[in-house]
Amino acid sequence: MKRIILLMILLAVLNIWGLDPIYHNNAEIAAELDSLQQQYPDIMMVRELGVTATDGLPVLAVKISDNVTVDEDEPAVLFLGQCHAEEVMGVEICMAMIHEMLLYHNTTYYTTLINNIEIWIVPTHNPEGLQVVTDEWDTSYRKNKSDTNNNGIFDFVVGVGHDVDGVDLNRNYDFNWVHSDTLYTPGGNELYDYYRGPSPFSEPEAQYVKQLADEQHFILSIAWHSSRTGNLSEKVYYPWNWEQQKPCVDLEFNAAYAATIAYMIENQTGSGYYQPFPTEGRNSKAHDWFYNEYGTLQFEIEAGTSNLQPGPEILLDTIERCKVAPYHMMNRVLGYQSDDKALLKGIITDAVTGEPLQAEYIIEERNAPSFTPRFSDELYGRYWWICAARSYTLHVRKKGYADNVQSVYVSNMVQTVRDVALQPLADATLSGSVSFSGTPTPLSIIVLHEMGDEIFGVAVDEQNYEIDWWEGTAEFVLSAEGYTTKFVSIDLAAGENNYNIVMEPEVVLFSEDWSGDFSQWVVDGDWYIGADPIYGVPAAKDTPNRFYQNSSESTLEIEGFFNLHGASELSLKVMNNYHTEHGYDFCYIEIKPDGSDIWQQVKTLSGVRSWKYDYIDLSDYVDTYSRIRFRLSTDDSLDDPGWWIGEMKLVSATAVDQQESELPAVTALGVSYPNPFYANNSRIGTCKIDYSISQAGEVELSVYNLRGQKVRSLVSETVPAGKYTISWDGRNNAGQTTASGVYFYQLKTDSEIINRKMILIR
Repeated sequence: MKRIILLMILLAVLNIWGLDPIYHNNAEIAAELDSLQQQYPDIMMVRELGVTATDGLPVLAVKISDNVTVDEDEPAVLFLGQCHAEEVMGVEICMAMIHEMLLYHNTTYYTTLINNIEIWIVPTHNPEGLQVVTDEWDTSYRKNKSDTNNNGIFDFVVGVGHDVDGVDLNRNYDFNWVHSDTLYTPGGNELYDYYRGPSPFSEPEAQYVKQLADEQHFILSIAWHSSRTGNLSEKVYYPWNWEQQKPCVDLEFNAAYAATIAYMIENQTGSGYYQPFPTEGRNSKAHDWFYNEYGTLQFEIEAGTSNLQPGPEILLDTIERCKVAPYHMMNRVLGYQSDDKALLKGIITDAVTGEPLQAEYIIEERNAPSFTPRFSDELYGRYWWICAARSYTLHVRKKGYADNVQSVYVSNMVQTVRDVALQPLADATLSGSVSFSGTPTPLSIIVLHEMGDEIFGVAVDEQNYEIDWWEGTAEFVLSAEGYTTKFVSIDLAAGENNYNIVMEPEVVLFSEDWSGDFSQWVVDGDWYIGADPIYGVPAAKDTPNRFYQNSSESTLEIEGFFNLHGASELSLKVMNNYHTEHGYDFCYIEIKPDGSDIWQQVKTLSGVRSWKYDYIDLSDYVDTYSRIRFRLSTDDSLDDPGWWIGEMKLVSATAVDQQESELPAVTALGVSYPNPFYANNSRIGTCKIDYSISQAGEVELSVYNLRGQKVRSLVSETVPAGKYTISWDGRNNAGQTTASGVYFYQLKTDSEIINRKMILIR
């Protein structure tokens, strides 16, 4: 309590003049909105999106529309007021807009807006920060009041920066969150001020914005900000041209529209206008997130100068100059701009029933790998897309329906309407029995689909399964612990289809769980073994640094080759997690069979994905001697966290056999399999070791314990050039069983010595 009193005294001294009473505090916002709602109940609604985590303050949103309590088939726009605590002009611009539209709602222009658009306004989505500023604890505060250090006290320092508590809400969105400031990122006088939070959307205030956006499918939006340094003042920011090297696919249109908005807002001195700029830094920002997530074109408008809380005269003048931007936006949505009406819209329906559908729509020429799929409205099937006038390819798809792809020309002269009726595919059911050549275990049936895989589980005690799908070719992956993975392609006909599943026990040719070291690997790059810092999963990571290097090639190759002769149902199962620059930096899983100088890509990954198993069918590589590697390849700009590679298994339904083949080009020692091997198990009571000799000569192949003592001599003779397989049953030279543990096996020729590791389990 004493600390609070001392702070209040200090603040009173520092804020001699105080914040002008023209600025709204939380109580005044709530009271004013409640009063307006009572005066205009037919066209205004106040909605509490939720409450803040620390102080339980409500986050209020205002909807202005005719039939205000109904979600109508109308375009929606969003205006976000204050995000950063000190940037209070955003509150006042929003409150002024609310008053103006309600006051003049009976005039022709405002009636048209209200009758044809659903207008959403959030005066502040940081009420905790607003309280810190309007109560004059610290008029330069930026964040919310999250108790970052969990000490139960609000820790802040009067003046710019050094506020340990709080999260910057504009850095809490998940798009590019990894590039935003960590808690202890150093930075001049603004230390801690840009902290991104412990995880994406950790803050309820950001969650509420997302929930509203998920629901409303906004076409256009403005987020009001101000610049404390003045470096960003009187600018209009739009999505993105990162480091002036990686532009958004719609950069040209975004730039042109931002320029239109910017050049309508006169600057404070009257000497010019606001200036448009794309986002160049890759930290999290609401307007980049909105565009990537929904296609909502949001502008971040930095209102005013570095004088963030000016007196009434400048404030009212700034509001008057800035409010032309939201009205221009709404005019564009309605097609009121005489020189530019380009907008594509339509309704997606079921071609048979006529019912509206929530379906994914893709503008092929303006799609990007990073984009979250965009969907039509769930109630009306409506989609909207603001764009430049030109021809586009519209691709609409939904599971259970035939894709609809068509060309459409969008005109400047009139809004373009293109309704789409999707043809439903006939229902198909796949069913059959489930059996195991061994002990039953839970089975996962993964149905692959480009719009997202679906997983059906079959419990241990279930001997039958049934999947509802639709006609056409369907790809299935069948996975059960301890059994080989099956890859099945079935042409499903309308109605009933039958497929009986028989799972075969796996023979493990190779496994890795990263509990040890890189002794089974050839490492090229800065790979290290550790735990994923977010999920704690043991893994190999391409770099110990926060981000990987540009223009780099990092490889992790399983040491030795695999003799895959005689293998069946051959597959590689890999748990992994990656975050790379979408469409520019790639993770590859590659295999190089004998007789080939080229690494062949069997899996390509790029973008952002959390931990998941990849199942890779390697049946094309049966009867080969092959090498396997993992490769991260990056281009010359922009970096990301990289690739975590978790546990993996290379398995077959049958043990591999030695087969005659052409003479090897090199002397090599293969990976023992299975590894680990269980010497007491009758099915896999021995391990096999492949090796190749390029020239005839003396060969020694022996097993050693960790002390370097020879345990077993497997080969000691003159060997012709060729490829060979030898077995070890876990016994020493005296025929005695050896203990569980780690062993090394060594191939020694006249010119080379090669060592590998194996694990024996009793």
